[in-house]
Amino acid sequence: MSKNELVIYRSSAGSGKTYTLVMEYLKLVLKRPSLYRSVLAITFTNKATEEMKTRIVAALVKIARNSDPKFIEEVQTATGMPIQELPEKSRKVLNNILHDYSGFAISTIDSFFSGLIRSLARELHLPLRFDLELNIDKVIDEITTLLLDDVGTDEWLGKWLREFILHQLDEEKGWRIENEIKRIARVLFDEKYRSIFHTHSPAITSGFIASLKEIKQKFENPIHQETTRFLKTLEDHHLTVEEFSYGKSGAAGYLLKLHNYPEPKDYKPSTRFIKALAEPSSWATKKSPRAKEIIDLAESVLNPIGETILTIISEQFTMYKSAHCVLINAYMSGILGALDQRLRKFRDEHDLVLISDTNQMLNKVISNEDAPFIYEKTGNRFTHFMLDEFQDTSDFQWRNLMPLITNALGSGNYAMLVGDAKQSIYRWRGGNMQLLLDGVQKNLKSFEQITRIENLESNFRSNEVIVNFNNQFFQNAPSRLPFPDPVKVTQAYNEKDVAQQWKKGVPGDGFISINFFKDTTEKVDTDTGEMTSAEKWKDQASEATVTTIHKLFETGYEPGDIAILVRQNSDAKQITQFLIENGIDRIISPESMQLNHSAKIQFLINIFKFINDRTNAIALTYAVYYLRVLTAKSETTSLHELFAASSSEKIAILPQSFRNRIMEFRKLPLYELSEEITDIFGLNTSPDAYLQRFLDVILDYIRSNPPDIANFLEWWEENENKDSCSVIIPSGENAIRVMSIHKSKGLQFPVVIMPFADWDLKPSKELTLWVSSEVPPFNDATAHPVKFSGLLENSVIRCRISE
Repeated sequence: MSKNELVIYRSSAGSGKTYTLVMEYLKLVLKRPSLYRSVLAITFTNKATEEMKTRIVAALVKIARNSDPKFIEEVQTATGMPIQELPEKSRKVLNNILHDYSGFAISTIDSFFSGLIRSLARELHLPLRFDLELNIDKVIDEITTLLLDDVGTDEWLGKWLREFILHQLDEEKGWRIENEIKRIARVLFDEKYRSIFHTHSPAITSGFIASLKEIKQKFENPIHQETTRFLKTLEDHHLTVEEFSYGKSGAAGYLLKLHNYPEPKDYKPSTRFIKALAEPSSWATKKSPRAKEIIDLAESVLNPIGETILTIISEQFTMYKSAHCVLINAYMSGILGALDQRLRKFRDEHDLVLISDTNQMLNKVISNEDAPFIYEKTGNRFTHFMLDEFQDTSDFQWRNLMPLITNALGSGNYAMLVGDAKQSIYRWRGGNMQLLLDGVQKNLKSFEQITRIENLESNFRSNEVIVNFNNQFFQNAPSRLPFPDPVKVTQAYNEKDVAQQWKKGVPGDGFISINFFKDTTEKVDTDTGEMTSAEKWKDQASEATVTTIHKLFETGYEPGDIAILVRQNSDAKQITQFLIENGIDRIISPESMQLNHSAKIQFLINIFKFINDRTNAIALTYAVYYLRVLTAKSETTSLHELFAASSSEKIAILPQSFRNRIMEFRKLPLYELSEEITDIFGLNTSPDAYLQRFLDVILDYIRSNPPDIANFLEWWEENENKDSCSVIIPSGENAIRVMSIHKSKGLQFPVVIMPFADWDLKPSKELTLWVSSEVPPFNDATAHPVKFSGLLENSVIRCRISE
């Protein structure tokens, strides 16, 4: 009989989380081999699902074959079963799984909810034959196209986009807005935004913007009138600002600045201005020949002007800066509303349910009806639950899962949650690590008597030096570093929960090196008398990385032992380029794996462009250039010389077999064309991962798109830099891995190098916050996007969520 309890495991990197999950699963199914159909294990990614299944089956095989006595002893201790019974029970479980693999219920959370959606199609009023769309990028492309197609016929949309383009130009981002619109559109697929953003009609949105402008004008216009009086007074008395105390940096200079409609932050009264209002003599310098005249003028005219302005600022500045912050991004609300309309229309016309919709759809049904009945109606047979990576579970997902957990615990069954709040990486899709920290305990307070919290304290992965360093660093970091949300960080890095114990048996002592660099300037070398050149700190860090790698090679490490972690793709590109330039070329990085980095793929794309448009001289030139590179011919490989050559000269370089069929090629289906070109130009004489992946991409493309060359080239322009257009890296490749910190989650390497550990803990000015308020006109039942700014402090608007 399984134990009736809720266990919350709080893990850390290397603490044996997967081992714990496997052991808990074995404790359930070894006692009752038929129970495998009643245990649901949920994780977040397909890779994690595959790993968990593999680990469970491997563990069962070891027990069945009695091939690992130590492990079997651990299982016997965990289960309390007689050790001689374990092999037979394992064989029964394996046999059950083999003959009923679909009952082996280990699934991603998206797959589980997708299945529920199909079972509840009638209750959700879905079309009889709806399609579940997993490719959000494809939908974003479609609704962006629909939006841009309507620019000429939708007056409001044209207005929003004009404001958007002007904003882009002000930010020096150029006038091409398609990719930025696609970035904005992603908001519509994120459940945390959907719960607070509500689409208004264009007229209501426009009315809201008009009210914001009115708030601004009510503040700015009276101040401008008073500063106009100030300047008129100076003109009447033949005075200039420079004749006043401190000139442009004094009280008179402050009023001059206000006259020109400054940035909101510049409305803050200066110390000298405040002093001048209290002491009229402060308007003039003691040595000024017109000091008495200025002081008299201050008492009679300037101070009343200043007092009026000070009153306006003290009474209205809070509302003014709030309106200013929201107004800057007001076009974004309009564009989001327009995108939302097109999204609804696109879904209805194509009978689609988006994977991003499933959580909210289920939540509506579950919250309106008897949740256990709903799950029972779907054929739900699960009585025990294991939720992995719980720190990435969203509020909607948890609300949908909670009835299952509650029902299981109330029926005397078992549930476990495992996660690491420090590794919460899916905030962009609503992940809420607070659930792991204390949310679940609050929601399931009625089960607190059977709730057990376990901290997985041992580190089975790292050496003693590294474990001790991490313990000391993270115990001190929350109180010493300027985190934007110190309370949450302190919770996540609670000393008693975070500190790990080094597990004896991990070989080696470990080694940590921290180096600091700063930009250098040109200076004279005291030893040689020569000028040393200036050097940026990142260049120095790159040089240090090269030196470190060479030392590692000398001590016996292989390239595959080394991982280089970066925060941004631009950093990955920079360090990869530097390593290659310095003779370290056995590298796997996001850039090196992209198909467009292959000369063969560049040749194919350019020859496709030429076939599609025989007047495209640029494509022809690049096709010939890459052909020369591939055939290792030195003559005419200079791009400059090729551009100078005539089109007929370049066409003559191409094989006769190609020239004879050039008109025919444009009529061929895309995949057949690819194979023909590959054969004619001898691109497939040896195995090539880039070429094979490119052909796979074409196959994937034509499954859901027109198979003609023109449409494919347009699609390629938009997608060539995406992960889907990259070579799939084979496991075990002996090369240095350059990857983002995000993608390194769950991986381990003997050596980890972070060359550019310089990220700012403060929110970026590019960060979008979603704000609302109870104060009119901001209380319009929706959240508004604003850029992070110091102006938000002490404003009437409050942050609901951030990107």
